Formats: sequence, structure tokens, C-alpha cells
Amino acid sequence: MSAAERNALIARELPPASPARLEHQLAADLPYATKVASQGKTLAVNVDLSAASKSDITYRKLRRIFAQALSAVHESGYQDLDEVTLSASYPLAGQAGAPTQTTVATITLDREALKKFSWKHILRCDVFEATKRYRFHPMIDCSPPGQAISQNR
Repeated sequence: MSAAERNALIARELPPASPARLEHQLAADLPYATKVASQGKTLAVNVDLSAASKSDITYRKLRRIFAQALSAVHESGYQDLDEVTLSASYPLAGQAGAPTQTTVATITLDREALKKFSWKHILRCDVFEATKRYRFHPMIDCSPPGQAISQNR
């Protein structure tokens, strides 16, 4: 049994809409480390893309990762939220040349935006188009959708 399969089984055993269940669901759905913070009816998920640091990050990849994270939120039983904030961090070369963990994308979805999703087709959805509240690192803003974002720029 793979680690992802084990996490999926554990997730099903935990209470719905709990941070522990969401953490296991995210571990089952994403090959990246995540952090979950929950407060009332708001939820924040940060995806650490360090595991992808040997490859380029693209708009398309970020869109897919955020769609997978939103799917995990929904699968975990969080279906009555006021707000979900997803962020992704990635090691970028700093001024001294050493890589530092930097937030490269953030998206905030309110209750109305979450209601618009077709959860059966969420993985094909452009989550950035679903809301006006998103932000990319300037390195990504300069790149058209689909163009690779390299830490070497």
C-alpha cells in the first residue's frame, strides 16, 4: 500500500471538516508538503512546492495544484466555509543567491466563489478565473499562462 493510499484510508476514518482529515486528504492527493490552518469558517492551506524545485513552476501547474487542494478541502467535508485561502511557496534565489522559501501564488475564495464550482469537474477548472482575489509573485506575473517559471531567472 502506498503512502497516498494509506493517507486516503486514514482521511476517511477521521471526522469530517477537521484539520487532521484535510491534512491526510491533501497528503493523499498532492505529492507536496502542506500546512493547514483553520479558524471558524475560514481555512488556509499552504502548499510547499520545494519537492518540485528541480522543475519549473508554470501557471498551468499552479492551477492544477490549487484545484487538487480545493478538491481535498471539499472531500474532507469542508462544505460550509466563508473563505478559503490557498497559497504556494517555492524556493527562489534571493539577493545573496541562496534559495529562500517564497510565496509564489495566493488565491482567496469566498463563499460565493466556492458555490460556483462544479465539484465533479474541479480538476479541470481554472480556479484563478473563479475569483478576482489572487496574486502571483512578480516573476510569475510577467509570464503568460503556460510559460515556465524558472527559479534561475
